[in-house]
Amino acid sequence: MYMSIILKIVIFPVFFLIVAACPQDNSNTYKGLGERLNLSGQLVTREFATNILGMPVIEYANYRDDNFNISDGGIGGTGSVTNGRLSYSIGKPALAAINEGLAMLYEMYDNINFSSNAVNAAIVNLSDSGFGLIQREKTGDPELVSMFPFSIQINSEIVHYVYVDNDVIVRADGDEFTYNEFLFPIILNTEKINLGLKKGWNPLYAKITATASFDNIQTIDLSDIKLYGNLSLSLQNPSLNWTLTNTNFIP
Repeated sequence: MYMSIILKIVIFPVFFLIVAACPQDNSNTYKGLGERLNLSGQLVTREFATNILGMPVIEYANYRDDNFNISDGGIGGTGSVTNGRLSYSIGKPALAAINEGLAMLYEMYDNINFSSNAVNAAIVNLSDSGFGLIQREKTGDPELVSMFPFSIQINSEIVHYVYVDNDVIVRADGDEFTYNEFLFPIILNTEKINLGLKKGWNPLYAKITATASFDNIQTIDLSDIKLYGNLSLSLQNPSLNWTLTNTNFIP
């Protein structure tokens, strides 16, 4: 039971926070994804289970339930899930000023600077019209780091997609910040960024390592729980799962 509690404590904040992340990549060879974004693949669900040793594991299974249309928050794309497969397409989306389109950066970094404040931006956030997020992600099984104190580590990856209507460089200093709007405080470290976003669509790849430690697993005091993590960010588009995730634990 305790392991199940710990797994949920660590996993759910990871996905929420990665949605707000932006990449760190100065590569001169980066070209962006162009003016039209087409996303497709098998939709899966994520479940929590235990292995033969009683350790928590994460299991992915192909989605086999009803067909449904995809919502992107009204930015202009169209998509659906049919026979378990996701299909989504969007050209130029409805845009907001870049400081609004990438507003969550201000909670994570210091001294944010855009090479042009005239640029507008939008982020794709897919859902099943009310019951869950659709995220391109992969989360590994919890790894035992140490027994005394008892510590486990979760490695998680996620890709989101952002549109900008002109090339723009985003610069900012890294920071340590505490996210207090979840059930437990989450203390994260971010790194200095220098992001060259290209006109059109860009993949935002984020990897987070989160750790939870407990002096005595049998007497967990929920009021004392704190999560610690580091975000590693880049402009990459790896092939991860298309996962339908329950949003009940996400603010």
